[in-house]
Amino acid sequence: MKLKKLIKSYFISASILAHCLIIVIAAYFLSERVTSHWRWPLVKRWVLGDIDKTDVYPLNYNDFESLPKGLWLKIHQQRPGDRVRFVRQAHAGSGYDQRRNRLILFGSNTHGENWNNTIYSFDLNTFQWLEAYSSDKPGTYTVNDDGVPVAGIKHNHPWAMHTFGSVVYDEKNDNLVVASYPRHLAPDRYGQQLAPIWTSIKRQPTWVYNPESNNWRSYNGKSISFFPYAIAFDSDRSVVTGFLPYGIYDWNGIHKGWKKIGRKSVGEYHTNVIYDSKNHVFILYGGNKMQNSIKVFVAGEKMTETMPTLGQRPPAGQSIPLVFHKQEGKVVALIDVDGYAQTWLYDYANDQWFRVESADFPYQIGMNYSMEYDVRNNIVILVSSPKNEETAVWVLKI
Repeated sequence: MKLKKLIKSYFISASILAHCLIIVIAAYFLSERVTSHWRWPLVKRWVLGDIDKTDVYPLNYNDFESLPKGLWLKIHQQRPGDRVRFVRQAHAGSGYDQRRNRLILFGSNTHGENWNNTIYSFDLNTFQWLEAYSSDKPGTYTVNDDGVPVAGIKHNHPWAMHTFGSVVYDEKNDNLVVASYPRHLAPDRYGQQLAPIWTSIKRQPTWVYNPESNNWRSYNGKSISFFPYAIAFDSDRSVVTGFLPYGIYDWNGIHKGWKKIGRKSVGEYHTNVIYDSKNHVFILYGGNKMQNSIKVFVAGEKMTETMPTLGQRPPAGQSIPLVFHKQEGKVVALIDVDGYAQTWLYDYANDQWFRVESADFPYQIGMNYSMEYDVRNNIVILVSSPKNEETAVWVLKI
């Protein structure tokens, strides 16, 4: 009798353990599918609340002198009911209009879901977002007589597109240069909505936006696309320079266009580049190959070179926001690690990296090409927000 009970207990215990094992295995294989689903951040936010719980710093307009150093401070966050309110586009790029003291954004996540093709500007004089025009509906997308894809009732705007690091402000010509194209609106990428007109496209031009007139112009000559690479403004030569794996090009304005000046650059995409005006050198960092090495280019040379950097280095990453801090004479990089982002400075003259430990960012920023340097107020400006949370503006004083 005791043996019978023992055997029965054994099978019951074994059955329970087997079912537990099945549940554990199922949970293991399903967990990645659950957490990678687009609804997961919504569920997580509903349970845990916002990822970013930082309050807006009480800063008076133009009182940047009073800011504490070495801290990322949120100075503005959009709210329901704001006149201008939008979801930050991770694939968008930025430029900084020093004349008007505005950070400018252009670019869209597209993928058949987002059609944002307007210009957003954050005015540091008023702490307000400005919208150049309402984003054009997909029904207005067409191809004009010159074979250029255009949008809007007047057919005078570019299509929504990924811009990555291929946006920069041209200080000489006082306009925003966009050297990308709507690759992910192609029929072989995301959906067939534009398939009937895609084959009519004859060229994908470089676009320039004039903030004074609020007008776009497309370049009539041969354009170079830097999707998904990067461009920067050379303040010494007053040209925009772009970097592709197979060439380096100068943009000399809408009347002169692009000219090849170098034969080889970084063989990676999701790169970023800035111009170090102190040392007269372009500095590139980040890329899809996840190498944490600095690449440099000096105008007049034929290719980029890799710096040896014998000391400490930051974590590797891609789509990393970079700016050149003119007062410090160093590059500022914001790089994701597990659960947050670290702020690093790079000194080209000494080929050294320094981590600013006090300037850890409260969450991972993900893909972000929306960080700029404001020379007037001597601050770094970042547009960022966790997914499904309100767009915010942050500043860092070093």
